Amino acid sequence: ALRELGVPAVEPLINALKDENPRARENAVWALRELGVPAVEPLINALKHGDSRTRENAAWALGGIKDSRVIEPLIRAMRDENTRVQENVVWALIEIGSPAVEPLIFALTDEEDQRVRYRAAETLGKIKDARAVEPLISALKDEDSRMRENAVWALGKIGSPAVEPLIDNLKDPDPRIRENAVWALGKIGSTAVEPLIASLKDPDSRVRENAVWALGKIGSPAVEPLITALKDENAFVRENAVEALGKIKDARAVEPLIANLKDPDPRVRESAVWALGKIGSPAVEPLIARLNDDDPNVRENVVVALGKIRDERAVDPLIAALRDVNPEVRINVAWALGEITTFS
Repeated sequence: ALRELGVPAVEPLINALKDENPRARENAVWALRELGVPAVEPLINALKHGDSRTRENAAWALGGIKDSRVIEPLIRAMRDENTRVQENVVWALIEIGSPAVEPLIFALTDEEDQRVRYRAAETLGKIKDARAVEPLISALKDEDSRMRENAVWALGKIGSPAVEPLIDNLKDPDPRIRENAVWALGKIGSTAVEPLIASLKDPDSRVRENAVWALGKIGSPAVEPLITALKDENAFVRENAVEALGKIKDARAVEPLIANLKDPDPRVRESAVWALGKIGSPAVEPLIARLNDDDPNVRENVVVALGKIRDERAVDPLIAALRDVNPEVRINVAWALGEITTFS
C-alpha cells in the first residue's frame, strides 16, 4: 500500500527494512526497488544505519534500482563489519554490472581496508568483464595471500579472456605470479597444454606442483607430460602427478605408476596405489606386490584398492595379509575379501 503513495512512502519503507517480520522487510525492499530513483538517496543513507538488517536490505534494494550514484557508496559499504551486508553489496554491484567495473578495479588497490579489496576481486569475477583481467593479474603478486587467492578465483570465473594474459605471466620473474597464473589456467580449464608443460620445468616447485594440477584438469592430452612429472625431484609434484593420472584413468599411465610404487616417499607410494586402483584390473599384480610395503598406510591403501577392483587373483595374497601386524590393515583385508567374494 505504501508503494502506491510514491515519494512520501520512502521514509516509512526505509524504517520497515528493520522490521522483526522477515516478510515485512522483504516487501519493503521490493517496494523501494519499484519506487526507483526517489528512493536512491534515502537508501544510500540507510547503508550507514545502526541496524545491520537495514543496511543489508538497503544494499539489496539499491542493486535493483541500478542507478550509477549508488556504486561508490556500495563499494564503501564493503567495509561493513557484517558479512551479510557485504554479501548483499556484492550482489547489488553484480546487478549493476558494467558501470561498476571501473570503480571496482580502482577498489582493488584500496589501502584502508582489505575487505574492500577481497570483495572487489570477488565481484569482478562474478561480473566477468574482460577489463578486469590485467588489474586482477597485478593482484596475483599482492602481499596478502587471501587477495591472491581471490584474484585467481576471479580470473578463473572470467575465463577465456584471461587465458592469453595468464600464459604471458608464466614467464614473470616473480614465482608467486607464475604459481597463481598456472592455478588460474587450471581453474579456467584452459587447453593451454604447451605453456603448462613448459611450466613443469619451472625452478620453483610450487609452480611445477600447480602445473601438474592444471594439466590434470585438461585430461588425456596431458598424460605424457604428467608421466614425465612422475620423476620430478619434488615429492609434492610427483604426488600431484600420480593423483592427476589416477583421475584421468589412461592405460598409458599404468607402467609409470607401477614404478612409483617404489617411490622413496610413502605419500607418493600411497597415491600411486590409489591411482592404480582407479585404473583397475591391469594394476592387480603390481598392487599385490606392494602388500609387503614397509609403510602400513601404503599396505592399507593397497588392500582397499584390491577390494575395489574385485579381482579374484588377489584372494590368496589377501588371505595371507590377514596376518599383517597392523590391525587397520587386517580390518581392511576382511572388507576387501568380502567385496571380492560377494561380487565374484
